[in-house]
Amino acid sequence: MDMYIDMDMDMDIVNKVDELHATVHIFDTDIIRICESWLTPDIVNSEIQLPGYDLFRNDRINGKSGGVLLYVKSSLKPSEFQTVSPFKNQVWCRISDLAVGVCYRTMNMEIAGSENNDHLLDLIDEIGTKHVLLMGDLNCPDIDWSQHSVTATADKDTKSFLKSIDDVFLTHRVTVPSREESVLDLILSREPE
Repeated sequence: MDMYIDMDMDMDIVNKVDELHATVHIFDTDIIRICESWLTPDIVNSEIQLPGYDLFRNDRINGKSGGVLLYVKSSLKPSEFQTVSPFKNQVWCRISDLAVGVCYRTMNMEIAGSENNDHLLDLIDEIGTKHVLLMGDLNCPDIDWSQHSVTATADKDTKSFLKSIDDVFLTHRVTVPSREESVLDLILSREPE
């Protein structure tokens, strides 16, 4: 696979379909991940489908917060993949033996539930033994990725998250801040290259 596009739409993707089509046309990418799609079940796949791509989606929780999408070139023959973890904002597929996933962790515990962070750690443990590519916005602004450490203001969930990805030898790939000074958009894999 040559390329991927990593996008946070931060608004209803239905209103940005033209922008998405243009971006895909320019970059001709293999994998596209979108967090915060704002999709609900009343939006049908044909409204957001990209020609030549298979679509995998998980809509907003209770009509609020998040939603994730994964587009994979049909020529790669992706198939749906389900995890056991009840982490709420996730979607997965398989490309041969590679598990490809998109996750979005909202900071709003009223929407996600108080166990959501524990469910994320369970998910990391579950997929950490696989040939995996995990992308998403996991809202961990208190991790200094250049030093691979947490900042002094990091909460216990952030510390647990960094320990969890270390325990299963996942490596983070994004080095450029995605929001202000923070690297929130993550790309994790077990493959050093």
